[in-house]
Amino acid sequence: MNRIFFRTMALLIAAIFIFSCNKDDYSTAGFVHNLHICVQDKSGNDRIAGIEADTVYSENDYWGGFIKEQLFSLYVTYPKNKNRMTFSGRPVDKIPRTRLEVAKWGDALDNYHFLHIGTGTSTRITEIAYKLTCPYIFGDNAEHTITSYWKLRSGTSSLFYDCTRIKMDGKEFPVTQEPFFPNPKADYVSTVRVVLDN
Repeated sequence: MNRIFFRTMALLIAAIFIFSCNKDDYSTAGFVHNLHICVQDKSGNDRIAGIEADTVYSENDYWGGFIKEQLFSLYVTYPKNKNRMTFSGRPVDKIPRTRLEVAKWGDALDNYHFLHIGTGTSTRITEIAYKLTCPYIFGDNAEHTITSYWKLRSGTSSLFYDCTRIKMDGKEFPVTQEPFFPNPKADYVSTVRVVLDN
């Protein structure tokens, strides 16, 4: 039963990743960068919990959905590939992401909610900047820049990148590799825990 459940969850998560990517951006996909972002304040409070979202899946303590579009603004940019275009000829960094996934997987990640941002690229990208505005999470209307640094996962056939460093607004935060969902045999994903000053 557990095996069937975890396989179902994996398929749902994969589907969400595909639909959470920009269609124009994902059409060029070959290499995959997945990032989970937990956000908390100095007292350890979960700053993502309670945000309005459209539920995509819900099973026992596992939940995920898309944040209401009016609550955030997200642009994905490539600092070392500033002139990168999509197949349709649009500058990638000028296309707003219209979907931002939020999820909570049981007691994983110390019971924190997290944002999931997936990016697919046709070329080897080692630096990605996420420009995120979300007053509910950050407590202000400012655009916060999350700069991430990546390396290709070991294995000659791997198309997945692992994040090695994260900086948000110039402050560095540690990155860990966590199970993609609570199953010891599952894949893993780069995860960062951001602690806000306010």
